[in-house]
Amino acid sequence: MDQTCLPGGLEVVNPKTGLTGRHSYRYGIFSANIGHMPKEELTLAEVLKDHGYTTGHFGKWHLGTLTTAGKDSNRGKTGDSTHYSPPWENGFNVCFSTEAKVPTWDPMDFCLS
Repeated sequence: MDQTCLPGGLEVVNPKTGLTGRHSYRYGIFSANIGHMPKEELTLAEVLKDHGYTTGHFGKWHLGTLTTAGKDSNRGKTGDSTHYSPPWENGFNVCFSTEAKVPTWDPMDFCLS
């Protein structure tokens, strides 16, 4: 298998099971923005990275907070590392992630007179 391309269906994984192969209930995440990915949990990204793949996470990360510098979206606060578990500490080389929601700009709301 080419290390720059995964077969169809593998590039998008369900965060409930796809990142570890185990259902999220088994490591304490019962819904989005509740709990975090434990450090001892081995992710698919970590395994692939060890075999020479470059891994990436793009989109919502419901498996822990992304920062300890302030509140990110729904939870966390300055200095709080209770649920800090970002993708880059779970085997991902490249990330474009948000904790829960992405603010967007709707060009249809802007009208020139």
